[in-house]
Amino acid sequence: EGTEASGFKAVCHVQGSPLPDVQWIEPDGVREGDTSFSLSQEANGQYRASSQLLDVKPGHQYICAASNSLGKDQATLYLLPPSPESLTTKSSFPLLVLLLALALGIKLLLALGVGAWVIKRRFNIRAINVEH
Repeated sequence: EGTEASGFKAVCHVQGSPLPDVQWIEPDGVREGDTSFSLSQEANGQYRASSQLLDVKPGHQYICAASNSLGKDQATLYLLPPSPESLTTKSSFPLLVLLLALALGIKLLLALGVGAWVIKRRFNIRAINVEH
């Protein structure tokens, strides 16, 4: 959740009986999450809790690991960094237009050159035929 300007946070919802312990794991080790979300017990004896991790950075991997005496489970979050295309699209647009215009200009010059050569050749052939 969040935006790059305001910062991102990850939320992990867990359920189990007995109540699972939640840990956030990243490549540097275990991080403390905020488990201030409400804890509830459902009719079937299952506990539900949520944990959030603040200051989540794009380009990093985070694991929400839940465990109790009966087992464990985990979910992995990888927040993609902004794509280079989205960062350079605005600045590369004028360059793209310039390159397209340059390519069109070169084709136009080639067409004019070939046309001039054909016309000159025809006049030379007619001049030779007139002389003979």
